[in-house]
Amino acid sequence: MTTLNVAGLQLAFDNSPEKAGENNFKIIEKEINAAMARFPWIDLLVLSELASYGVKAIHAQEKGAELEQFYGKLAKKHGIWIIPGSYLELKEGQTFNTAPVFNPQGLVHARYRKIYPFLPYENNISCGNELTVFKIPNIGKIGVLICYDQWFPEMCRNLAWLGAEALICPTLTNTIDRPKELILAQANAIVNQCYFVNINSTGKSGYGKSVVFGPEGETIYQANTGQELITVELDFNRVRRVRERGMHGLCQNLKSFRDNKIHYPAYDNNQNQGAFNKLGKLAVPQSNLKLD
Repeated sequence: MTTLNVAGLQLAFDNSPEKAGENNFKIIEKEINAAMARFPWIDLLVLSELASYGVKAIHAQEKGAELEQFYGKLAKKHGIWIIPGSYLELKEGQTFNTAPVFNPQGLVHARYRKIYPFLPYENNISCGNELTVFKIPNIGKIGVLICYDQWFPEMCRNLAWLGAEALICPTLTNTIDRPKELILAQANAIVNQCYFVNINSTGKSGYGKSVVFGPEGETIYQANTGQELITVELDFNRVRRVRERGMHGLCQNLKSFRDNKIHYPAYDNNQNQGAFNKLGKLAVPQSNLKLD
């Protein structure tokens, strides 16, 4: 068996300031229980970025605390894998935007710490420094990234290099760049010949439009802007066939990338950064209006 049944929960949350002290556990537990009752064949369930608490630092916690205990119990209860979006994790005096991966035994199988926080806006979050790919036995390998990570093609390419055949990207987008993210998600699927699952929140916290693309860039499903339960089947043998034969029997780009020995100077981070050195400081843009 090389297929994986994935469910994405595009849920509506109210993470407004007056609700900063609350979590979304009741909503999430209800929706997960309903999803499993309706579709007991679900293998992996995915939520949006920061789904459990929103962006407020008041809920930041160390690994193994409230959030991981909550999802561990749900994963074990239903015997499924869960990627519950992400949460703010306290680690050695720093705060990370972290996506834990729970296995069907209810244990944390992996943790991915967001490498590219949404700077300069997500400026209270430290950058992670490790890529995360995990294996579901007898099925395939999955890579994890979070929201703004998808804007950096190096992320997806390196996850594919590590063996990822599907990329899971929890997202929290409530800005007008959401249509651009859909283009990026499709492009990342095409150039890495893999599945790309991008789950956003909706309601007051996000603009929805979660998407799933296949290894030839085809749209498997695109949600609207309301609350939805998205269920898809990923066939990892299809990824392997596309990578072997090429997209539509044409582009075997991963092999070409492997075989070409060109060196890319932009990746010499400790060297001269060329035209990038001429860019200004990474900062929030300011108004052009000036008071007299």
